Amino acid sequence: MMILESLPNEILLTVFDYLSGVDLLQAFCNLNYRFNNLLHNQYQRYSFDFRSVSKYTFTTICQQCLPSITNEIISLHLNNDGTTPGQIDLFSSYLPPLTHFKYLRSLSFHSIHSYQLLMNIIDQCHNLLHIGHLKFISCDIKNCDNNGQLIIDNIWNLSNLTHCVYGISIPTEPIGLCLPRVISTSMRYLSIPHDHNRIKLSQLHDFFEHTPHLRYLSIRIVLRDSDDRLPLTYPKLCTLDVNITNICTDLRVQSLLLRFPNLRRLIISLSWMSIGGDQWKNIITNHLPNLKVFQLQMNQTFLSSQGINEKADVLFQSFQSPFWMNERRWFVRCLTFDKIILLYTPSFRTYTNVISTLPDSFRSTCPCDDQRVFYENVKQIFNYSLFDKILSPDCRLSNIERLSVKMPINDRFWSVVPSLERLTYLIVVCYADIHYDQLQMVCNRSPNLHSLRIHQDDVLPAQMSLFQCENLSLKTIHLKPHWRKFNKYLNRNECLLVSSSKIVAQCEEMSLCVMERESIADLICSMSHLKALTIECKDDEYFAGTSKSTSNDKLLIWLNDHLPSTCMITRDLKTESSIRVWIG
Repeated sequence: MMILESLPNEILLTVFDYLSGVDLLQAFCNLNYRFNNLLHNQYQRYSFDFRSVSKYTFTTICQQCLPSITNEIISLHLNNDGTTPGQIDLFSSYLPPLTHFKYLRSLSFHSIHSYQLLMNIIDQCHNLLHIGHLKFISCDIKNCDNNGQLIIDNIWNLSNLTHCVYGISIPTEPIGLCLPRVISTSMRYLSIPHDHNRIKLSQLHDFFEHTPHLRYLSIRIVLRDSDDRLPLTYPKLCTLDVNITNICTDLRVQSLLLRFPNLRRLIISLSWMSIGGDQWKNIITNHLPNLKVFQLQMNQTFLSSQGINEKADVLFQSFQSPFWMNERRWFVRCLTFDKIILLYTPSFRTYTNVISTLPDSFRSTCPCDDQRVFYENVKQIFNYSLFDKILSPDCRLSNIERLSVKMPINDRFWSVVPSLERLTYLIVVCYADIHYDQLQMVCNRSPNLHSLRIHQDDVLPAQMSLFQCENLSLKTIHLKPHWRKFNKYLNRNECLLVSSSKIVAQCEEMSLCVMERESIADLICSMSHLKALTIECKDDEYFAGTSKSTSNDKLLIWLNDHLPSTCMITRDLKTESSIRVWIG
Protein backbone atom coordinates (compact mmCIF):
# COMPACT_ATOMS: atom_id res chain seq x y z
CA MET A 1 0.00 0.00 0.00
CA MET A 2 2.92 2.36 0.70
CA ILE A 3 4.03 2.06 -2.94
CA LEU A 4 0.49 2.78 -4.17
CA GLU A 5 0.16 5.78 -1.85
CA SER A 6 3.35 7.26 -3.25
CA LEU A 7 1.69 7.75 -6.64
CA PRO A 8 0.34 11.20 -7.51
CA ASN A 9 -3.42 11.74 -7.50
CA GLU A 10 -3.60 11.95 -11.29
CA ILE A 11 -2.23 8.42 -11.67
CA LEU A 12 -4.45 7.05 -8.90
CA LEU A 13 -7.51 8.50 -10.60
CA THR A 14 -6.43 6.83 -13.85
CA VAL A 15 -6.01 3.52 -11.99
CA PHE A 16 -9.54 3.93 -10.62
CA ASP A 17 -10.88 3.91 -14.19
CA TYR A 18 -9.81 0.26 -14.54
CA LEU A 19 -11.76 -0.89 -11.46
CA SER A 20 -15.46 -1.45 -11.04
CA GLY A 21 -17.24 0.81 -8.60
CA VAL A 22 -17.86 -2.11 -6.23
CA ASP A 23 -14.18 -3.11 -6.12
CA LEU A 24 -13.11 0.51 -5.87
CA LEU A 25 -15.19 1.24 -2.79
CA GLN A 26 -14.41 -2.08 -1.12
CA ALA A 27 -10.66 -1.56 -1.61
CA PHE A 28 -10.20 2.12 -0.80
CA CYS A 29 -13.23 3.56 1.01
CA ASN A 30 -12.35 4.64 4.60
CA LEU A 31 -8.74 3.56 4.11
CA ASN A 32 -7.50 7.04 4.98
CA TYR A 33 -8.37 10.70 4.47
CA ARG A 34 -6.56 10.99 1.13
CA PHE A 35 -8.39 8.09 -0.51
CA ASN A 36 -11.74 9.24 0.87
CA ASN A 37 -11.11 12.68 -0.60
CA LEU A 38 -10.28 11.13 -3.99
CA LEU A 39 -13.33 8.86 -3.94
CA HIS A 40 -15.88 11.42 -2.76
CA ASN A 41 -14.61 14.72 -4.12
CA GLN A 42 -12.45 14.10 -7.19
CA TYR A 43 -13.37 10.85 -8.92
CA GLN A 44 -16.31 11.35 -11.30
CA ARG A 45 -16.62 8.18 -13.43
CA TYR A 46 -18.08 5.43 -11.25
CA SER A 47 -19.43 2.32 -13.00
CA PHE A 48 -21.35 -0.13 -10.83
CA ASP A 49 -22.10 -3.67 -11.98
CA PHE A 50 -24.13 -5.30 -9.20
CA ARG A 51 -24.89 -8.60 -10.98
CA SER A 52 -23.01 -10.92 -8.65
CA VAL A 53 -22.47 -9.02 -5.38
CA SER A 54 -23.66 -10.27 -2.02
CA LYS A 55 -26.71 -8.63 -0.52
CA TYR A 56 -24.62 -7.35 2.37
CA THR A 57 -22.18 -5.63 0.00
CA PHE A 58 -25.05 -4.29 -2.10
CA THR A 59 -26.88 -2.91 0.93
CA THR A 60 -23.74 -1.35 2.38
CA ILE A 61 -22.79 0.41 -0.85
CA CYS A 62 -26.34 1.58 -1.60
CA GLN A 63 -27.02 2.93 1.87
CA GLN A 64 -23.61 4.26 2.90
CA CYS A 65 -21.79 5.23 -0.30
CA LEU A 66 -24.07 5.93 -3.26
CA PRO A 67 -26.13 8.79 -1.75
CA SER A 68 -23.03 11.01 -1.62
CA ILE A 69 -21.78 10.21 -5.15
CA THR A 70 -24.97 10.09 -7.25
CA ASN A 71 -23.62 12.82 -9.54
CA GLU A 72 -20.41 10.88 -10.16
CA ILE A 73 -22.04 7.63 -11.33
CA ILE A 74 -22.06 7.16 -15.10
CA SER A 75 -23.05 3.48 -15.40
CA LEU A 76 -25.34 1.06 -13.54
CA HIS A 77 -26.08 -2.63 -14.16
CA LEU A 78 -28.81 -4.22 -12.02
CA ASN A 79 -30.02 -7.81 -12.09
CA ASN A 80 -33.11 -9.58 -10.75
CA ASP A 81 -31.82 -13.06 -11.64
CA GLY A 82 -29.15 -15.51 -10.51
CA THR A 83 -27.58 -14.70 -7.16
CA THR A 84 -29.29 -11.31 -6.86
CA PRO A 85 -33.10 -11.89 -7.01
CA GLY A 86 -35.16 -8.79 -6.30
CA GLN A 87 -32.15 -6.49 -6.61
CA ILE A 88 -33.83 -3.88 -8.83
CA ASP A 89 -36.74 -3.43 -6.40
CA LEU A 90 -34.33 -3.24 -3.48
CA PHE A 91 -32.24 -0.61 -5.25
CA SER A 92 -35.38 1.53 -5.63
CA SER A 93 -36.20 1.17 -1.92
CA TYR A 94 -32.70 2.16 -0.78
CA LEU A 95 -32.11 5.16 -3.01
CA PRO A 96 -33.95 8.11 -4.53
CA PRO A 97 -35.32 7.77 -8.08
CA LEU A 98 -32.91 7.39 -10.98
CA THR A 99 -33.56 11.02 -11.84
CA HIS A 100 -31.18 11.95 -9.00
CA PHE A 101 -28.33 10.22 -10.89
CA LYS A 102 -28.06 13.19 -13.23
CA TYR A 103 -24.96 12.14 -15.14
CA LEU A 104 -25.82 8.54 -15.88
CA ARG A 105 -24.75 7.56 -19.37
CA SER A 106 -25.46 3.82 -19.33
CA LEU A 107 -28.18 1.69 -17.71
CA SER A 108 -28.56 -2.10 -17.92
CA PHE A 109 -31.33 -4.22 -16.43
CA HIS A 110 -31.56 -8.01 -16.42
CA SER A 111 -34.72 -10.11 -15.85
CA ILE A 112 -37.47 -7.55 -15.29
CA HIS A 113 -40.86 -9.28 -15.42
CA SER A 114 -43.13 -6.50 -14.16
CA TYR A 115 -44.70 -4.11 -16.67
CA GLN A 116 -45.13 -1.43 -14.00
CA LEU A 117 -41.47 -1.63 -12.96
CA LEU A 118 -40.26 -1.52 -16.54
CA MET A 119 -42.39 1.49 -17.43
CA ASN A 120 -41.33 3.28 -14.25
CA ILE A 121 -37.66 2.86 -15.23
CA ILE A 122 -38.25 4.07 -18.78
CA ASP A 123 -40.23 7.10 -17.52
CA GLN A 124 -37.35 8.07 -15.24
CA CYS A 125 -34.90 7.78 -18.14
CA HIS A 126 -36.67 10.69 -19.83
CA ASN A 127 -35.27 12.97 -17.11
CA LEU A 128 -31.70 11.70 -17.54
CA LEU A 129 -30.23 14.02 -20.13
CA HIS A 130 -27.01 12.04 -20.64
CA ILE A 131 -28.43 8.53 -21.12
CA GLY A 132 -26.91 7.16 -24.33
CA HIS A 133 -26.85 3.41 -23.60
CA LEU A 134 -29.89 1.45 -22.41
CA LYS A 135 -30.08 -2.34 -22.13
CA PHE A 136 -33.00 -4.58 -21.20
CA ILE A 137 -31.90 -8.23 -21.14
CA SER A 138 -34.15 -11.31 -20.74
CA CYS A 139 -37.19 -9.26 -19.76
CA ASP A 140 -40.39 -11.31 -20.22
CA ILE A 141 -43.18 -8.93 -19.30
CA LYS A 142 -46.48 -10.14 -17.87
CA ASN A 143 -49.73 -8.21 -17.40
CA CYS A 144 -49.17 -6.00 -20.43
CA ASP A 145 -52.39 -5.22 -22.27
CA ASN A 146 -51.06 -3.01 -25.08
CA ASN A 147 -48.74 -5.39 -26.97
CA GLY A 148 -45.74 -3.43 -25.71
CA GLN A 149 -46.58 -0.34 -27.76
CA LEU A 150 -46.05 2.10 -24.87
CA ILE A 151 -42.78 0.37 -23.99
CA ILE A 152 -41.18 0.70 -27.40
CA ASP A 153 -42.59 4.18 -28.06
CA ASN A 154 -41.23 5.52 -24.78
CA ILE A 155 -37.79 4.07 -25.47
CA TRP A 156 -37.72 5.48 -29.02
CA ASN A 157 -38.71 8.85 -27.55
CA LEU A 158 -35.52 9.14 -25.46
CA SER A 159 -33.85 12.11 -27.11
CA ASN A 160 -30.18 11.19 -26.51
CA LEU A 161 -30.32 7.40 -26.71
CA THR A 162 -27.71 6.09 -29.19
CA HIS A 163 -27.26 2.44 -28.12
CA CYS A 164 -30.14 0.14 -27.19
CA VAL A 165 -30.50 -3.58 -26.41
CA TYR A 166 -34.23 -4.36 -26.62
CA GLY A 167 -34.43 -7.78 -24.97
CA ILE A 168 -38.09 -7.30 -24.01
CA SER A 169 -40.78 -9.85 -24.79
CA ILE A 170 -44.53 -9.93 -24.22
CA PRO A 171 -45.08 -13.74 -24.03
CA THR A 172 -48.89 -13.46 -24.12
CA GLU A 173 -48.81 -11.70 -27.49
CA PRO A 174 -48.20 -13.25 -30.95
CA ILE A 175 -44.58 -13.55 -32.02
CA GLY A 176 -43.49 -10.37 -33.72
CA LEU A 177 -41.92 -7.03 -32.91
CA CYS A 178 -44.28 -4.24 -31.98
CA LEU A 179 -43.16 -1.47 -34.35
CA PRO A 180 -42.44 1.98 -32.92
CA ARG A 181 -44.76 4.84 -33.74
CA VAL A 182 -42.29 7.47 -32.51
CA ILE A 183 -39.26 8.58 -34.54
CA SER A 184 -35.90 8.23 -32.79
CA THR A 185 -33.54 10.91 -34.06
CA SER A 186 -30.59 9.69 -31.97
CA MET A 187 -30.48 5.87 -32.07
CA ARG A 188 -27.45 4.50 -33.92
CA TYR A 189 -26.97 0.98 -32.52
CA LEU A 190 -29.84 -1.43 -31.88
CA SER A 191 -29.87 -5.08 -30.85
CA ILE A 192 -33.11 -7.05 -30.50
CA PRO A 193 -31.91 -10.41 -29.12
CA HIS A 194 -35.17 -12.00 -27.96
CA ASP A 195 -36.45 -14.73 -30.30
CA HIS A 196 -40.03 -13.59 -29.64
CA ASN A 197 -39.36 -10.33 -31.50
CA ARG A 198 -39.24 -10.86 -35.25
CA ILE A 199 -39.93 -8.50 -38.10
CA LYS A 200 -41.21 -9.06 -41.63
CA LEU A 201 -39.47 -7.71 -44.70
CA SER A 202 -42.60 -5.73 -45.53
CA GLN A 203 -42.34 -4.00 -42.13
CA LEU A 204 -38.78 -2.78 -42.63
CA HIS A 205 -39.89 0.44 -44.27
CA ASP A 206 -41.98 1.49 -41.25
CA PHE A 207 -39.24 0.33 -38.88
CA PHE A 208 -36.51 2.41 -40.56
CA GLU A 209 -38.82 5.38 -40.96
CA HIS A 210 -38.95 5.51 -37.18
CA THR A 211 -35.27 4.59 -36.70
CA PRO A 212 -33.67 6.46 -39.62
CA HIS A 213 -30.11 6.89 -38.32
CA LEU A 214 -29.20 3.28 -37.50
CA ARG A 215 -25.64 2.22 -38.25
CA TYR A 216 -25.77 -1.16 -36.44
CA LEU A 217 -28.76 -3.52 -36.32
CA SER A 218 -29.08 -7.02 -34.85
CA ILE A 219 -32.50 -8.58 -35.47
CA ARG A 220 -34.53 -11.63 -36.55
CA ILE A 221 -36.37 -11.28 -39.85
CA VAL A 222 -39.09 -13.32 -41.51
CA LEU A 223 -38.83 -13.25 -45.32
CA ARG A 224 -41.97 -14.19 -47.22
CA ASP A 225 -41.83 -14.75 -50.97
CA SER A 226 -45.33 -13.25 -51.09
CA ASP A 227 -44.18 -9.91 -49.66
CA ASP A 228 -44.98 -7.33 -52.30
CA ARG A 229 -44.13 -4.19 -50.38
CA LEU A 230 -40.35 -4.02 -50.55
CA PRO A 231 -38.51 -1.46 -48.43
CA LEU A 232 -36.34 1.35 -49.74
CA THR A 233 -32.56 1.45 -49.37
CA TYR A 234 -30.87 2.47 -46.12
CA PRO A 235 -27.34 3.67 -46.88
CA LYS A 236 -26.47 4.61 -43.27
CA LEU A 237 -26.46 1.01 -41.97
CA CYS A 238 -22.88 -0.30 -41.74
CA THR A 239 -23.35 -3.49 -39.71
CA LEU A 240 -26.21 -5.98 -40.03
CA ASP A 241 -26.50 -9.01 -37.75
CA VAL A 242 -29.54 -10.88 -39.01
CA ASN A 243 -31.19 -14.25 -38.38
CA ILE A 244 -33.61 -15.31 -41.12
CA THR A 245 -36.03 -17.62 -39.37
CA ASN A 246 -37.96 -19.25 -42.23
CA ILE A 247 -37.54 -20.96 -45.59
CA CYS A 248 -37.36 -18.59 -48.56
CA THR A 249 -35.57 -18.22 -51.88
CA ASP A 250 -32.09 -16.80 -52.39
CA LEU A 251 -33.71 -13.98 -54.38
CA ARG A 252 -35.66 -12.96 -51.29
CA VAL A 253 -32.44 -12.89 -49.24
CA GLN A 254 -30.87 -10.78 -51.99
CA SER A 255 -33.86 -8.44 -51.96
CA LEU A 256 -33.19 -7.87 -48.26
CA LEU A 257 -29.44 -7.27 -48.51
CA LEU A 258 -29.54 -4.90 -51.47
CA ARG A 259 -31.42 -2.48 -49.21
CA PHE A 260 -28.15 -1.91 -47.33
CA PRO A 261 -25.60 -0.96 -50.03
CA ASN A 262 -22.97 0.40 -47.62
CA LEU A 263 -22.66 -2.60 -45.33
CA ARG A 264 -19.14 -3.16 -44.02
CA ARG A 265 -20.00 -6.05 -41.70
CA LEU A 266 -22.59 -8.75 -42.39
CA ILE A 267 -23.37 -11.47 -39.86
CA ILE A 268 -26.14 -13.66 -41.24
CA SER A 269 -27.80 -16.88 -40.13
CA LEU A 270 -30.16 -18.89 -42.33
CA SER A 271 -32.01 -21.34 -40.12
CA TRP A 272 -33.81 -23.48 -42.73
CA MET A 273 -32.02 -23.03 -46.04
CA SER A 274 -28.67 -22.70 -47.77
CA ILE A 275 -27.35 -20.51 -50.58
CA GLY A 276 -24.42 -21.58 -52.74
CA GLY A 277 -21.09 -19.79 -52.86
CA ASP A 278 -21.67 -18.54 -56.40
CA GLN A 279 -24.94 -16.86 -55.43
CA TRP A 280 -23.29 -15.30 -52.38
CA LYS A 281 -20.45 -14.03 -54.54
CA ASN A 282 -22.93 -12.33 -56.88
CA ILE A 283 -24.81 -10.72 -53.99
CA ILE A 284 -21.60 -9.40 -52.44
CA THR A 285 -19.89 -8.15 -55.60
CA ASN A 286 -23.00 -6.62 -57.16
CA HIS A 287 -24.74 -5.17 -54.11
CA LEU A 288 -22.30 -4.97 -51.17
CA PRO A 289 -19.14 -3.35 -52.57
CA ASN A 290 -17.92 -2.08 -49.16
CA LEU A 291 -18.25 -5.41 -47.30
CA LYS A 292 -15.11 -6.21 -45.26
CA VAL A 293 -16.38 -8.73 -42.69
CA PHE A 294 -18.63 -11.64 -43.64
CA GLN A 295 -19.80 -14.18 -41.05
CA LEU A 296 -22.22 -16.84 -42.26
CA GLN A 297 -24.15 -19.78 -40.85
CA MET A 298 -26.57 -21.88 -42.94
CA ASN A 299 -28.53 -24.85 -41.67
CA GLN A 300 -30.66 -26.99 -44.00
CA THR A 301 -32.67 -30.09 -43.09
CA PHE A 302 -33.75 -32.70 -45.66
CA LEU A 303 -36.46 -35.35 -45.50
CA SER A 304 -33.92 -38.16 -45.77
CA SER A 305 -30.23 -38.69 -45.10
CA GLN A 306 -29.89 -40.41 -48.48
CA GLY A 307 -27.43 -38.53 -50.68
CA ILE A 308 -26.63 -36.04 -47.92
CA ASN A 309 -22.87 -36.22 -48.57
CA GLU A 310 -23.30 -35.57 -52.28
CA LYS A 311 -25.42 -32.50 -51.52
CA ALA A 312 -22.84 -31.32 -49.01
CA ASP A 313 -20.05 -31.77 -51.59
CA VAL A 314 -21.88 -29.58 -54.11
CA LEU A 315 -22.48 -26.83 -51.54
CA PHE A 316 -18.93 -27.03 -50.19
CA GLN A 317 -17.30 -26.89 -53.62
CA SER A 318 -19.18 -23.69 -54.44
CA PHE A 319 -17.09 -21.96 -51.73
CA GLN A 320 -13.74 -23.09 -53.16
CA SER A 321 -13.48 -20.53 -55.96
CA PRO A 322 -10.68 -17.89 -56.05
CA PHE A 323 -13.15 -15.30 -54.75
CA TRP A 324 -13.47 -17.18 -51.44
CA MET A 325 -10.05 -18.81 -51.17
CA ASN A 326 -7.72 -16.08 -52.47
CA GLU A 327 -9.43 -12.72 -52.93
CA ARG A 328 -11.44 -12.55 -49.71
CA ARG A 329 -9.93 -15.46 -47.75
CA TRP A 330 -13.31 -16.19 -46.20
CA PHE A 331 -13.05 -19.87 -45.31
CA VAL A 332 -15.96 -22.16 -44.45
CA ARG A 333 -16.62 -25.43 -42.67
CA CYS A 334 -19.27 -27.83 -43.91
CA LEU A 335 -20.62 -30.52 -41.57
CA THR A 336 -23.32 -33.14 -41.95
CA PHE A 337 -25.54 -34.54 -39.19
CA ASP A 338 -27.87 -37.31 -40.38
CA LYS A 339 -30.40 -35.26 -42.45
CA ILE A 340 -28.78 -31.88 -41.82
CA ILE A 341 -26.12 -29.87 -43.66
CA LEU A 342 -24.47 -27.09 -41.68
CA LEU A 343 -22.11 -24.64 -43.36
CA TYR A 344 -20.53 -21.73 -41.53
CA THR A 345 -17.53 -19.46 -41.38
CA PRO A 346 -15.41 -20.51 -38.36
CA SER A 347 -15.64 -16.96 -37.04
CA PHE A 348 -19.43 -17.22 -36.73
CA ARG A 349 -20.20 -16.86 -33.03
CA THR A 350 -22.71 -19.67 -32.54
CA TYR A 351 -20.84 -22.60 -34.01
CA THR A 352 -17.27 -21.84 -33.08
CA ASN A 353 -17.51 -23.71 -29.79
CA VAL A 354 -21.04 -25.05 -29.17
CA ILE A 355 -22.37 -28.34 -30.52
CA SER A 356 -25.36 -30.55 -29.75
CA THR A 357 -23.91 -33.57 -31.52
CA LEU A 358 -20.73 -34.53 -33.34
CA PRO A 359 -20.75 -34.36 -37.15
CA ASP A 360 -20.95 -37.41 -39.41
CA SER A 361 -18.63 -35.69 -41.91
CA PHE A 362 -16.32 -32.69 -41.84
CA ARG A 363 -15.04 -30.43 -44.60
CA SER A 364 -13.08 -27.18 -44.43
CA THR A 365 -11.68 -24.82 -47.06
CA CYS A 366 -9.03 -23.53 -44.63
CA PRO A 367 -5.68 -25.29 -45.26
CA CYS A 368 -4.74 -25.33 -41.56
CA ASP A 369 -8.14 -26.56 -40.37
CA ASP A 370 -9.08 -30.17 -39.73
CA GLN A 371 -11.31 -32.27 -37.52
CA ARG A 372 -8.76 -32.28 -34.68
CA VAL A 373 -8.82 -28.47 -34.58
CA PHE A 374 -12.62 -28.56 -34.65
CA TYR A 375 -12.75 -30.87 -31.63
CA GLU A 376 -10.19 -28.84 -29.71
CA ASN A 377 -12.30 -25.72 -30.13
CA VAL A 378 -15.50 -27.30 -28.81
CA LYS A 379 -16.27 -25.63 -25.49
CA GLN A 380 -19.89 -26.60 -24.80
CA ILE A 381 -21.87 -29.84 -25.19
CA PHE A 382 -25.50 -29.98 -24.06
CA ASN A 383 -26.54 -33.30 -25.59
CA TYR A 384 -26.38 -35.82 -22.75
CA SER A 385 -26.74 -38.81 -25.13
CA LEU A 386 -23.75 -37.77 -27.24
CA PHE A 387 -21.42 -40.29 -25.62
CA ASP A 388 -23.79 -43.19 -26.34
CA LYS A 389 -22.80 -42.99 -29.98
CA ILE A 390 -19.84 -44.64 -31.64
CA LEU A 391 -17.42 -41.75 -31.98
CA SER A 392 -14.35 -41.31 -34.15
CA PRO A 393 -11.15 -42.56 -32.48
CA ASP A 394 -9.66 -39.14 -33.31
CA CYS A 395 -12.30 -37.32 -31.28
CA ARG A 396 -10.70 -35.56 -28.31
CA LEU A 397 -12.77 -32.91 -26.54
CA SER A 398 -10.05 -31.57 -24.28
CA ASN A 399 -11.26 -28.00 -23.73
CA ILE A 400 -14.83 -28.52 -22.53
CA GLU A 401 -16.17 -25.71 -20.33
CA ARG A 402 -19.89 -26.59 -20.18
CA LEU A 403 -21.06 -30.18 -20.36
CA SER A 404 -24.19 -32.31 -20.10
CA VAL A 405 -23.57 -36.00 -19.33
CA LYS A 406 -25.71 -39.02 -18.48
CA MET A 407 -25.04 -41.23 -15.47
CA PRO A 408 -23.76 -43.87 -15.44
CA ILE A 409 -20.89 -42.69 -17.64
CA ASN A 410 -20.01 -45.22 -20.31
CA ASP A 411 -16.50 -46.44 -21.07
CA ARG A 412 -16.08 -44.13 -24.07
CA PHE A 413 -16.46 -40.93 -22.08
CA TRP A 414 -12.94 -40.65 -20.69
CA SER A 415 -11.30 -41.49 -24.01
CA VAL A 416 -13.27 -38.70 -25.70
CA VAL A 417 -12.94 -36.21 -22.82
CA PRO A 418 -9.38 -36.74 -21.56
CA SER A 419 -9.34 -33.53 -19.52
CA LEU A 420 -11.86 -31.54 -17.48
CA GLU A 421 -9.44 -28.87 -16.36
CA ARG A 422 -11.54 -26.14 -17.98
CA LEU A 423 -14.97 -27.46 -16.96
CA THR A 424 -17.02 -24.85 -15.08
CA TYR A 425 -20.66 -25.93 -15.66
CA LEU A 426 -21.98 -29.50 -15.47
CA ILE A 427 -25.46 -30.95 -16.04
CA VAL A 428 -25.93 -34.51 -14.81
CA VAL A 429 -28.85 -36.54 -16.20
CA CYS A 430 -29.69 -39.72 -14.32
CA TYR A 431 -32.31 -42.43 -14.83
CA ALA A 432 -31.97 -44.75 -11.84
CA ASP A 433 -29.12 -43.73 -9.57
CA ILE A 434 -26.88 -40.72 -9.53
CA HIS A 435 -23.77 -42.98 -9.31
CA TYR A 436 -22.08 -40.67 -6.88
CA ASP A 437 -18.74 -42.54 -7.22
CA GLN A 438 -18.61 -41.54 -10.88
CA LEU A 439 -19.78 -38.02 -10.07
CA GLN A 440 -17.03 -37.79 -7.47
CA MET A 441 -14.53 -38.82 -10.13
CA VAL A 442 -15.78 -36.04 -12.39
CA CYS A 443 -15.52 -33.57 -9.50
CA ASN A 444 -11.99 -34.72 -8.72
CA ARG A 445 -10.93 -34.05 -12.30
CA SER A 446 -12.72 -30.68 -12.49
CA PRO A 447 -10.80 -28.22 -10.29
CA ASN A 448 -12.66 -25.22 -11.77
CA LEU A 449 -16.20 -26.62 -11.62
CA HIS A 450 -18.46 -23.85 -10.32
CA SER A 451 -21.98 -24.92 -11.24
CA LEU A 452 -23.79 -28.28 -11.03
CA ARG A 453 -27.35 -29.08 -12.15
CA ILE A 454 -29.05 -32.45 -11.60
CA HIS A 455 -31.81 -33.59 -14.00
CA GLN A 456 -33.85 -36.71 -13.29
CA ASP A 457 -36.54 -38.54 -15.24
CA ASP A 458 -38.40 -39.60 -12.13
CA VAL A 459 -38.69 -38.83 -8.44
CA LEU A 460 -35.63 -40.64 -7.17
CA PRO A 461 -34.46 -40.78 -3.57
CA ALA A 462 -31.04 -41.65 -4.99
CA GLN A 463 -30.58 -37.93 -5.60
CA MET A 464 -29.47 -37.71 -1.99
CA SER A 465 -26.35 -39.71 -2.78
CA LEU A 466 -25.05 -36.54 -4.44
CA PHE A 467 -24.34 -35.20 -0.98
CA GLN A 468 -21.80 -37.92 -0.31
CA CYS A 469 -19.63 -36.22 -2.92
CA GLU A 470 -17.07 -33.52 -2.34
CA ASN A 471 -15.98 -30.52 -4.40
CA LEU A 472 -14.83 -27.32 -2.75
CA SER A 473 -14.99 -25.22 -5.92
CA LEU A 474 -18.77 -25.50 -6.45
CA LYS A 475 -20.62 -22.18 -6.12
CA THR A 476 -23.99 -23.11 -7.67
CA ILE A 477 -26.09 -26.27 -7.26
CA HIS A 478 -29.50 -26.70 -8.89
CA LEU A 479 -31.64 -29.65 -7.81
CA LYS A 480 -34.97 -28.16 -8.88
CA PRO A 481 -35.93 -29.67 -12.27
CA HIS A 482 -37.48 -27.74 -15.14
CA TRP A 483 -40.61 -29.94 -15.05
CA ARG A 484 -42.58 -30.02 -11.79
CA LYS A 485 -43.63 -33.65 -12.24
CA PHE A 486 -39.99 -34.66 -11.60
CA ASN A 487 -39.73 -32.69 -8.35
CA LYS A 488 -38.10 -34.52 -5.48
CA TYR A 489 -39.34 -32.77 -2.33
CA LEU A 490 -36.80 -33.12 0.48
CA ASN A 491 -37.98 -33.54 4.05
CA ARG A 492 -36.39 -31.68 6.94
CA ASN A 493 -33.84 -34.41 7.74
CA GLU A 494 -32.78 -34.60 4.09
CA CYS A 495 -32.32 -30.84 4.04
CA LEU A 496 -30.07 -31.07 7.08
CA LEU A 497 -27.99 -33.66 5.22
CA VAL A 498 -27.77 -31.26 2.28
CA SER A 499 -26.62 -28.32 4.38
CA SER A 500 -23.95 -30.34 6.22
CA SER A 501 -22.44 -32.06 3.16
CA LYS A 502 -19.02 -31.09 1.84
CA ILE A 503 -20.18 -30.62 -1.72
CA VAL A 504 -22.21 -27.54 -0.68
CA ALA A 505 -19.54 -26.15 1.63
CA GLN A 506 -18.76 -23.19 -0.64
CA CYS A 507 -22.16 -23.02 -2.35
CA GLU A 508 -23.45 -19.48 -3.00
CA GLU A 509 -26.56 -20.24 -5.06
CA MET A 510 -28.94 -23.20 -4.75
CA SER A 511 -32.34 -24.31 -5.99
CA LEU A 512 -34.33 -27.27 -4.65
CA CYS A 513 -37.79 -28.44 -3.55
CA VAL A 514 -38.73 -28.96 0.10
CA MET A 515 -41.64 -30.54 1.92
CA GLU A 516 -41.82 -28.07 4.81
CA ARG A 517 -41.27 -24.32 4.92
CA GLU A 518 -39.20 -24.69 8.10
CA SER A 519 -36.50 -26.30 5.97
CA ILE A 520 -35.96 -22.99 4.18
CA ALA A 521 -34.95 -21.31 7.43
CA ASP A 522 -32.73 -24.29 8.30
CA LEU A 523 -30.84 -24.06 5.01
CA ILE A 524 -30.27 -20.32 5.26
CA CYS A 525 -29.05 -20.54 8.85
CA SER A 526 -26.69 -23.47 8.28
CA MET A 527 -25.11 -22.63 4.88
CA SER A 528 -22.73 -19.80 5.69
CA HIS A 529 -21.71 -18.94 2.11
CA LEU A 530 -25.20 -19.02 0.61
CA LYS A 531 -26.17 -15.81 -1.24
CA ALA A 532 -29.34 -16.85 -3.09
CA LEU A 533 -31.88 -19.63 -2.66
CA THR A 534 -34.70 -20.65 -5.02
CA ILE A 535 -37.24 -22.89 -3.34
CA GLU A 536 -40.44 -24.68 -4.27
CA CYS A 537 -42.39 -25.69 -1.18
CA LYS A 538 -44.90 -28.54 -1.07
CA ASP A 539 -47.28 -26.64 1.23
CA ASP A 540 -47.34 -23.44 -0.82
CA GLU A 541 -51.01 -22.45 -1.04
CA TYR A 542 -50.28 -19.70 -3.57
CA PHE A 543 -49.26 -22.21 -6.22
CA ALA A 544 -52.08 -24.54 -5.20
CA GLY A 545 -54.46 -21.85 -6.38
CA THR A 546 -56.03 -20.86 -3.05
CA SER A 547 -54.35 -17.47 -3.07
CA LYS A 548 -53.17 -15.35 -5.99
CA SER A 549 -52.73 -12.04 -4.21
CA THR A 550 -49.27 -10.92 -3.17
CA SER A 551 -50.72 -9.21 -0.12
CA ASN A 552 -52.28 -12.53 0.93
CA ASP A 553 -49.34 -14.74 -0.02
CA LYS A 554 -49.17 -16.85 3.14
CA LEU A 555 -45.80 -18.45 2.43
CA LEU A 556 -44.23 -15.10 1.63
CA ILE A 557 -45.68 -13.64 4.85
CA TRP A 558 -44.43 -16.60 6.90
CA LEU A 559 -40.92 -16.34 5.45
CA ASN A 560 -40.75 -12.62 6.17
CA ASP A 561 -41.66 -13.41 9.78
CA HIS A 562 -39.19 -16.29 10.22
CA LEU A 563 -36.14 -15.41 8.10
CA PRO A 564 -33.57 -12.78 9.05
CA SER A 565 -34.73 -9.24 8.29
CA THR A 566 -31.70 -8.80 6.02
CA CYS A 567 -33.16 -11.28 3.49
CA MET A 568 -34.93 -10.09 0.33
CA ILE A 569 -37.83 -12.50 -0.32
CA THR A 570 -39.75 -12.46 -3.61
CA ARG A 571 -41.95 -14.78 -5.63
CA ASP A 572 -40.51 -15.73 -9.02
CA LEU A 573 -42.77 -13.91 -11.49
CA LYS A 574 -41.81 -16.27 -14.31
CA THR A 575 -42.87 -19.53 -12.68
CA GLU A 576 -44.94 -18.37 -9.66
CA SER A 577 -44.32 -21.76 -8.05
CA SER A 578 -40.94 -20.67 -6.69
CA ILE A 579 -39.82 -18.41 -3.89
CA ARG A 580 -36.50 -16.63 -4.28
CA VAL A 581 -34.42 -15.44 -1.33
CA TRP A 582 -31.49 -13.05 -1.61
CA ILE A 583 -29.60 -13.57 1.62
CA GLY A 584 -28.05 -10.70 3.55
